[in-house]
Amino acid sequence: MPAASKTPPQGGRRTSDPDPFNVDMIEVPMTPAMTSLHEVSKLRALILMADRYLEDLVLDGSELTLAEGQTATHTMRAQGRSFKWRMQFNRLLKKRGIDPAKLNWRSRTRDLEPEEVPAYMSPEVLAAMRSLIEPLAEVIRKSSRERDGQYPAIHERTKPRIEGDLPEVISL
Repeated sequence: MPAASKTPPQGGRRTSDPDPFNVDMIEVPMTPAMTSLHEVSKLRALILMADRYLEDLVLDGSELTLAEGQTATHTMRAQGRSFKWRMQFNRLLKKRGIDPAKLNWRSRTRDLEPEEVPAYMSPEVLAAMRSLIEPLAEVIRKSSRERDGQYPAIHERTKPRIEGDLPEVISL
């Protein structure tokens, strides 16, 4: 068996570190575009992490409404999702150990019995989340509108450089 290398890995990250942005960027030429790319990627990772957490809250709320006796169709409507999403919803419920075959999709089979909402989904907590997310969403919308106006010119400028299509030299 060959001896383990004592040379530390160059660049990259330690595989035991769950943070993909805990990387050695010393060797990377940090131009303004590279810095922006790195920062946008970090922001996206944070938003995706928040999205995964919010999706868990949506499923927690779905369990509560289904336990109350709400129909699965109404539960999905409260989520803002169409009936086409039902297969995904079934899959997520199965992951939580709930048999989707036992759901009432179109009609209630019993009277509603309201469930207690946990503290982590209280109106105060949700209002605090909304107060933080709405300004962020507005900044992103504004940036997106600016991007829509500027990107076509950027693409026309960068595409030939990326693909190596340089203007031909006319020889006489």
